[in-house]
Amino acid sequence: MKLNQLIEIILKITDVGLFLVPLMLFLTALSFYFNDYMPSVSFKGLVHISAILSFASLILWFVAGFKSHIVNYVLKDQLLTSGLYAIVRNPIYVAIALFFTFSLVCLTNNLCQIWILFLFWLLITILVKYVEEPKLKKKFKESYINYCQRVNRCIPWFPKRK
Repeated sequence: MKLNQLIEIILKITDVGLFLVPLMLFLTALSFYFNDYMPSVSFKGLVHISAILSFASLILWFVAGFKSHIVNYVLKDQLLTSGLYAIVRNPIYVAIALFFTFSLVCLTNNLCQIWILFLFWLLITILVKYVEEPKLKKKFKESYINYCQRVNRCIPWFPKRK
C-alpha cells in the first residue's frame, strides 16, 4: 500500500476527529494548567467517582470504536446505525470528551473542571454539524436524514420512534 493511499484511508476513518481530538486534548491540558485560577469545588470521593467515570468512558470508546466495527463500515461506505450508534450518532467523540473531562476532574480534584464538557459539546456540535454531516447527507441521502431525526448528535438518548 502506498503512502497516499494510507493517508486517504486515515482521513476517511478519522474525518473531523483528526482535528477535534488533539484540540480537546490541548484544551484539557490548558484547563489543567489554569486550575489554580479557577473556583474549586471538591468533596470526599470526587477523585474516585471521576476515575470510575473516566474508566467507563474508555470502555464506551472501546465499544464504539472497535466492538462496533465502525472502521469496516466506513471503509465500505456503509452507515452504521445499530448498537451504540442507535443511541448517539457520535459515541466515539462523546467517549473522548467524557474521558478528558473526568480525567481532568480526577487529576485536579475540582468539580468546577466539568465546565470543559460543555465546551467539548459545543466543539463537537459545530465541527460535526458543519463539516462531517454535510458529507454524510450527500453520501447517504434520505437514510442519513432519517437517522439524524431519530438519534441525537452528542447526547445519548433512546432513539425516537416514527
